[in-house]
Amino acid sequence: MLIRSQLHLTAALAAVLIAHVPTACFGYADDQAEIESLLEQVLALQQRADHYSADFTDEAVYEWKDSTDRFRNELSIVRHNKLLDVAGDIWLGREGFPAQRIRAVVNEKVCVQYSFDPEKFDAAKGGVAWVKKRDAQLHRTIEVDGGPLDGYGDETNGQRLAEVLLEAEDPKSMKEGEINGITCAVVEGDSNVGLIMLWITKDVPHRVLRYRFAKDSDDPLFGKTIAELGKMGAKYGNMAIKSWTAMLDDIVYESVDDELFPIAGRLAVVNVMEDGTELQQTHQYNRTNVRVGIDAVKDHDFTTDLREGANITFTDDNVADSGNNYAWVDGFPKLISTDVARPPADLAELVEDPNEDNGSNKWVILGTITVALLAAVGFTVWKTNAG
Repeated sequence: MLIRSQLHLTAALAAVLIAHVPTACFGYADDQAEIESLLEQVLALQQRADHYSADFTDEAVYEWKDSTDRFRNELSIVRHNKLLDVAGDIWLGREGFPAQRIRAVVNEKVCVQYSFDPEKFDAAKGGVAWVKKRDAQLHRTIEVDGGPLDGYGDETNGQRLAEVLLEAEDPKSMKEGEINGITCAVVEGDSNVGLIMLWITKDVPHRVLRYRFAKDSDDPLFGKTIAELGKMGAKYGNMAIKSWTAMLDDIVYESVDDELFPIAGRLAVVNVMEDGTELQQTHQYNRTNVRVGIDAVKDHDFTTDLREGANITFTDDNVADSGNNYAWVDGFPKLISTDVARPPADLAELVEDPNEDNGSNKWVILGTITVALLAAVGFTVWKTNAG
């Protein structure tokens, strides 16, 4: 079974990423109250995507030196605030990696994900489950399966970029810019997750037509800082990361229930390496059959169809070291045997009681992490033998 892992390591060159940003905007440049009001209005429009369903495609191209890799996702997505169901097929675009049928579901108790080769099997033999790390899976999934259209960026703790800017301590600046003849307010600010620029329409409803999100040495990426990733990458020769920049552009809005909703866009990410080379990645996002609002998704059944008794890789437990074996029983990972003698109390602590209030948000989402198999770049594809 394959766990999908999205590594946003690409996009356009820095010169392409920087847009025309001249003079003061609308007569109130750098007025923090005006900037915050604008960001709040942007956020209100983006929050429509907290409850929606759609068919979603992601066509991606990875380029590094002389290598080019492609993949395509065709998914159905249902989101009901912090409940999520993502299902469909992914094509990895490289010989030796068969197409995968995937499903990822999050409900109030657990996140569970599976994938299998539909040419060889009728159903998945096993899956992967998260309990204590459900929030991290939720955030990562939102970020990759179309989340940039809804204002999300990498490693923002589940917050939209407009929300990150609202909470940032450093003052924001605002200037005037233009995209395809449309006058925009270009809001820029630094934060603890990176430098953010949003191109926001002057006309109402205020909506984002472009964003740029840049990270340097102290900013988080893939659970580490850029500097930490650079040190790790140096062990593999020329894989040391120096900086990371993402840009969302060509955003298309459509009226859904008389309000605008993003249905398409192009995400480009560039990862600059210490040796000066660039890993470039582009994603073309498209949504169809969009339904928006609580009524559109409230009756969806957020229950996985993973078979009862299927083997489970339980991420709360270091299974490889513990020798513990889990199965999918009554909608939850259950410890069924262990190959290593351990005190019963220790085993019990491995599974968090979903009904216990431990201060964390219980309405959590599993995230399906979009596949990026860059064998040419030396990244490891995580595989789990769940059969």
